[in-house]
Amino acid sequence: MMQPSRPASPSVFQKIIKQSMRQFIYSLLFLFFFSAADAQGIRISGHLPSASAGSLTLNLLAGDGYYDTYQLKTTSNKAGDFEFQASPGRIMLAELKLPGRRVKLLLVPGRDLDITIPEDGVHPIQFKGDGAKENELLGWSVMGKSPFFASADYNANPYVKVTRGQWFDRIQLPVETELKELDYRLATAGLPDSISRYLRSETRYAFQCFLNDFANNDLRWGNNPDRNGLLDMVMNWQPIPDSSQLIDGFYASMFVHRVASWQVNRLAEKMKGNRRGIQDAIADYLGRSFAEIDSLVRLYGERYMLSWMYSEKYLPRSIRDRVVYNKLMDAMDAGDLATGFWLMDRMREQYPSGQYFRAAEKIAGNVRERLDVQSAAGIVFRTPGSVSTLDELLKPYRGKIVLLDIWGTWCGPCRIQMEYMPALKQQFNCKDMVFLYLDMDEQAKDSKWKDYVKYFGIQGEHYRMDDKGIEAIWKEVKAAGGETNRYPTFVLVDRNGKIRIANAEAPSSGEKLSAQIQSMF
Repeated sequence: MMQPSRPASPSVFQKIIKQSMRQFIYSLLFLFFFSAADAQGIRISGHLPSASAGSLTLNLLAGDGYYDTYQLKTTSNKAGDFEFQASPGRIMLAELKLPGRRVKLLLVPGRDLDITIPEDGVHPIQFKGDGAKENELLGWSVMGKSPFFASADYNANPYVKVTRGQWFDRIQLPVETELKELDYRLATAGLPDSISRYLRSETRYAFQCFLNDFANNDLRWGNNPDRNGLLDMVMNWQPIPDSSQLIDGFYASMFVHRVASWQVNRLAEKMKGNRRGIQDAIADYLGRSFAEIDSLVRLYGERYMLSWMYSEKYLPRSIRDRVVYNKLMDAMDAGDLATGFWLMDRMREQYPSGQYFRAAEKIAGNVRERLDVQSAAGIVFRTPGSVSTLDELLKPYRGKIVLLDIWGTWCGPCRIQMEYMPALKQQFNCKDMVFLYLDMDEQAKDSKWKDYVKYFGIQGEHYRMDDKGIEAIWKEVKAAGGETNRYPTFVLVDRNGKIRIANAEAPSSGEKLSAQIQSMF
């Protein structure tokens, strides 16, 4: 099933988070969504084909993106039987990750759910229990399947050349027909009004997000000349959701974030080629000097700051705190802790009486406490600015084999590769091996870099350079046969401080990198 892409920066970088850290951050969310004294429990049980028996993950879609940290885990028995127990305080979308498959679920307080995955993988999933009806409807809707206009390969997508004149008949009418069918099914399903309202709202905003993906990505990649106009039509199709739709709404929250990015990108597109004009237009639109906007984006990240600034100027006050809360969860999940704490300060200043304040304050407080008590054992920070060449960087490790990881806190693929480092360190846990991390971040992000390393327990030697300083390192790597400015890059250095393999395999390659390291001894 296709999923709306996460905006602004690579979503998949969340995989870096260790299992223990996932459980820790999930426990924070649990305190607020799942621990009310009068919360009704849900038993989510089911059966997998015995050949697929194994680990399962229930990912709670609590914010405006797919966050790996907010999840429950279990393992089925050999027969394929499994069970989760939760006590949600309100309706929530979730994604059940099975071996080779993902299934959207709707969790409703007090409505148990039993799931049977067919042995042949062809027949539909069977639902039983009080929560069966809403989950059957969810599976039928666009939230449970790929939309008809989506394709993994845009070149093979028959809709990628749709014109503005064809849009209504080929795209909009089929979408609206499906929504009318959903309304009919809800009217005859006998579900509680709260569940019907939720499904009706979320299905519309799910379509909105999928259409945004289609117009923003597929039509652009397919060089559709009507792309900009169609994207504007898509983004104006549904109104901004209200507070009642946002409190439980995953896709509604996702749409609010995308509106901000669309508006700013729209301005930039109109002023293409006129840098000063773009800056002035963005400053005027967001009601701040461009210098302030640029500073906030550089320090705390574009996807967080654009959503916050847009919401402050254009969204009703009744939903602004939800936007800040969503971005706070996003930042903490990504390990952008300085951004998360900055957003917590905004919550404290602007929305101390809001319905999300207590949850945000507790999450931020626990993350800060975790930072304070997290062991720094095995983590060494070298003073930035103390070296200017690769030889100076490697000098302390003469006589040892060095795996140099050139990365950045902003780099999604870099973070993904770090998921595989612990196993590698365990395999080569000896005094003759050094894991050296060279981060490319500006001086203003020094504390962010250190917090990130400490928070995720990235053991090894750590050094940071800015984009100008690191150029000297890249030149030496290139001279040894490596590529320039490719993040992440892994370099193997011998005991004499000389580059032996300038383009070493990535940690995710498993035995390939292990063999390269072994050849150095």
